[in-house]
Amino acid sequence: MDHKQSCEWFTNFLGIAYRYFDIRMNIILLFSNNGDCKNTWNRIMNQCDENEIKIRFVENQNHYWFIMTLYNNTKNVTFYKDFLSSHHYNRFKTNYDGKIYLRFGTYKQKYQHESKYNDICNCNHIMEKHDYNKGCKITTCVCTKFVTFQIALIKKKKIISDVKFLKTLNDVKKDSIAWNCLYSNNIID
Repeated sequence: MDHKQSCEWFTNFLGIAYRYFDIRMNIILLFSNNGDCKNTWNRIMNQCDENEIKIRFVENQNHYWFIMTLYNNTKNVTFYKDFLSSHHYNRFKTNYDGKIYLRFGTYKQKYQHESKYNDICNCNHIMEKHDYNKGCKITTCVCTKFVTFQIALIKKKKIISDVKFLKTLNDVKKDSIAWNCLYSNNIID
């Protein structure tokens, strides 16, 4: 099967969240609305067994490519996107123990009128340290408006055990999943 001609390349997701406080580490693909989230899960993920899902992280200096391929007799889909490295990614990588829960969820910004007093702003200060629509009361903070976020998870999940972290071009060339994605989309040559 010609991977380039038959693969559905999927980049229509916002990002990734990592959840540490569960039986297994979680990778959560984030969508902007619940309809897209559930429809994508039902259209793609329900059609695949857990052993047909492979995840690769291709690291390059201060960023990484997330690549997730689902391949069986009826589906050939690859989710991929480039992200800046973060302490969340590094914590996930350090604590990865051979299996993860893969989940989908929605990401929504919340403003002061939608939040509780102890919600934490993107500036890392709690809501009660903010004047309504005026920003943070902490003098050293440059925050001008209270903004936080909420992640809502759908109930479905898959256990994935084929996860690899690739650090060099030689590692990528040896891994057909990473190579096919990055080469087919003209990211490397």
